Amino acid sequence: MLAPLCFFALVGLGSYWLGRALRRTPNLGPVSAPRVRLVPAVRPPLLELRDVAKAYRDRSGAVVPVFTNLCGSFAEGEFVAVLGASGRGKSTLLNLLGGLDAPDAGALLFRGEPVPFSRPALLARYRARHVAFVFQSLNLVAHLRAAENAALPLLCTRVPWDEAIARAQPVLARMGLSGADRLPAELSRGQQQRVAIARALLSNADVILADEPTGSLDPALARNVLSRFRELVAGTGRTVVMVTHDVALARRYCDRLVAFGRNPFEFGRDSDHPADEPTAPQAKSLSLRIGTPRV
Repeated sequence: MLAPLCFFALVGLGSYWLGRALRRTPNLGPVSAPRVRLVPAVRPPLLELRDVAKAYRDRSGAVVPVFTNLCGSFAEGEFVAVLGASGRGKSTLLNLLGGLDAPDAGALLFRGEPVPFSRPALLARYRARHVAFVFQSLNLVAHLRAAENAALPLLCTRVPWDEAIARAQPVLARMGLSGADRLPAELSRGQQQRVAIARALLSNADVILADEPTGSLDPALARNVLSRFRELVAGTGRTVVMVTHDVALARRYCDRLVAFGRNPFEFGRDSDHPADEPTAPQAKSLSLRIGTPRV
């Protein structure tokens, strides 16, 4: 007899406290199911362009627009090729990403923070710590030998001279350059280009901006150089943004291709894509990704 009485007492007590709790709980309305995002996760951008505009003045003083509302991003550990005809703004894009040119409007973000274009000292620090260039003009120091030119990023971070040269020599050797003790004037254009590439590879920069780095190289050396970039991206998670006219090499080595025509488009390495400007059927199958350059 005692057991049933205890059971009903417990049930009654539970009902009492449940009723009190419900009376104190505000009416929150119907409970909805949690939303599920079907968009796949992506890596956070290393560099991001937000509504960037850039224009120059020609010799007559007229304003020549290059970009308006340019938007796009580059992730860590990504090898991106920028394609397109000359004069479409590819080199201007690299100059903006590297802090050599300031946008007329919009913002460039590095790891989510605006690049300080209005503060010269901080801008110089950004370029020195985070960016390495391979210029079309190469910009080698005339009185330094090949190994010394390649070792400059190490020397600027206070690596001892002998150690910096010792680390530069095997990098030059892997790129097929034997004359590490020669001055730039004693090297061919292609050899000078490999020295400039080795200099970028030896830096600790987060991003390498390469403007036609294989333009003066034969096909075998070009493949060798892009293999070094590919290894760097895969092994260290650094980012390479390369301007090139070689569509076949870009498809073979790069993670992502961006074509600058009248409109820039992004496509995967295995996608069909135009050499310059997409036709209307192609444009429908490609995703507009990186803004609106000049028309």
